Amino acid sequence: MKKTSLIPSLLRARSAARAGAAGLLALALSVSSASASLLGTAGQYGEFILGNSTRSNVDAQGKVAVGGIANFNNFTVASQQATNTTNLVVGGTLSANSASVKGHIVTGGNATYTTPTVNGNFSSNGSLTFGSGGTVNGNVRYGTTFNQNGATISGTITGPVATPVPVDFAAEGAYLTALSAAQVNPADPTPTFQFSQMFINAGAGANYYNLTGAQIAGSPGGFNITAPAGATVILNVSGSGFTIPNTGFNLSGGITVANLLWNFYDATSFTIQGSAAGTFLAPKAAISTSFGGFNGNLIAASLTGSIETHTLNGGGGVPTFFDGPLRPIPVPEPATAGLLSIAAVAGVALLRRRRTA
Repeated sequence: MKKTSLIPSLLRARSAARAGAAGLLALALSVSSASASLLGTAGQYGEFILGNSTRSNVDAQGKVAVGGIANFNNFTVASQQATNTTNLVVGGTLSANSASVKGHIVTGGNATYTTPTVNGNFSSNGSLTFGSGGTVNGNVRYGTTFNQNGATISGTITGPVATPVPVDFAAEGAYLTALSAAQVNPADPTPTFQFSQMFINAGAGANYYNLTGAQIAGSPGGFNITAPAGATVILNVSGSGFTIPNTGFNLSGGITVANLLWNFYDATSFTIQGSAAGTFLAPKAAISTSFGGFNGNLIAASLTGSIETHTLNGGGGVPTFFDGPLRPIPVPEPATAGLLSIAAVAGVALLRRRRTA
C-alpha cells in the first residue's frame, strides 16, 4: 500500500494562505505608493466610481474615474486640471453628449461621443464613434473601428491598437473595501445629537466616531465639527438607504475639509440631498444626488445625479481632497500554525501505531 503524508498538502495550504495575505499586503503597498493619499489611486480623483456613473448638466473640477459604464450629458470633466494628464478613465463603455473634457481620455470599452470637446488625447480600446461635429485637440487611438463623422481632430489617428487602462478598478475596489472596514472600531465614541443637529468637539490627532445613517438623516439642522488645525475626524457610518439632508457642514477651530472623512462602510445605497463637505468613502454604495456642491473625494460603487464636485472648497480656496491619517488594513498571519500542529500530532500518532503493529 502506498504511504502518503499530509505534510506536503498542509505546506501547500500554508503557502497559498501566505500568498493571499502577501497579496493583500502587496496591494496595500502598491496602491499607497501610487499616491500620497492613503486612499490610494482614488485619492487622486474627485470622482472615483467603481461601477457605473450617470452625470448631467454639471461640472467636475477634478479627475474622474468610472469602472463600469459612463453616461455623460453636458458634463464637464477636470475643469481645474492640466491638459497634459489623463483626467477621464472609463473601464467600460463611454456614452457622452455635449460633454467637455480637459485632458486625456482612456476607455476600456467602446466610446460614443456626440459633439465632443476634448482638450487632450482620446484613446478607446473598443470602437470609437463621434457624431455631429465637435473637436478633439489631440491624438486619437481606437481599438476596433473608428467613425469620425465630422469631428475635427488636430492630431494623428491610430488604430486598431490597444491602450493600457491606467486604473485597475478590481484591485482598487478590493483595497478601498478593506480600508473602509479597517476604520471601524465599536469602542469609538458617538457624536452628540441634539436640536436636530450633530456636534463634535475633537482634539488633536486622529479622532474616530461611530454613528448611523438614521442619525445623519435626523440632523437637518446641520453637522457641526470643532477641531484644531491639523486634526483629522473620521466618521464611521453604519446603515443604508438613508438621505443626507441639504444642510450645513460647519467646521471650526482650524480643521479643514481635507481632514474630514465620512466612511460609509455598511451602505449599499444612500442619497445626498444637497451640498456636502468631506471625503465620502463608500465603496459598496450606489449614491444618488440632486444638486449642490461636493467638497472632497467622492468614492462610491455607482453615482447618479447633478452634484458638482470640487477640488477646492466651495469651488475656490483650500484643497478638498482627503489628506489625513487612517487606520491601516490589518494583514492577518495565515491560520496555518494550528493545521501544522494537528499534522504533527497526527504524524506522531501514526508512528506510534506503526511501532506497535
